[in-house]
Amino acid sequence: MVLGFFIIIKKTKMDSRQKNHTLIDGEEEWINPKHNIVVDLNIATTEFEKKAELTCTYADLIHFFGKPTIFLNHKDRKVQWGFREEETGIGATIYDNDKETPLNDTFTWAVGGTEDRSFEIVGQIFQQELDKGTKFVSKSKEKPQDGGIN
Repeated sequence: MVLGFFIIIKKTKMDSRQKNHTLIDGEEEWINPKHNIVVDLNIATTEFEKKAELTCTYADLIHFFGKPTIFLNHKDRKVQWGFREEETGIGATIYDNDKETPLNDTFTWAVGGTEDRSFEIVGQIFQQELDKGTKFVSKSKEKPQDGGIN
């Protein structure tokens, strides 16, 4: 059995609306209306905080969104991608929050922002890219017969 490769976005704030979202959940899962999302590597993150977690490979993030902003002396991250919703100005970031783990070995990324909408923006930007025909470059893993993970 082959495990499908998809993105999981998990809100980190505990509330009654917490739910894991995947890109295959469908359009009805989005809480707010969809707006045009653009990549913004110069996004100001002063008021941002971690809003969610994203499971994805570094190679796929580069493939979908290009090279990230690289930080040499940041206190909690090495790289970051920024996104902005054009109509509302709401921003979101994807960043590594474990400076000790090599980027190619990082599979859990932080999603930052000032609004709960930030985690939806990240899911929506992936969906926009998939709709344009962008494909994941990482390969799915075979599920072992005993049900464990390879």
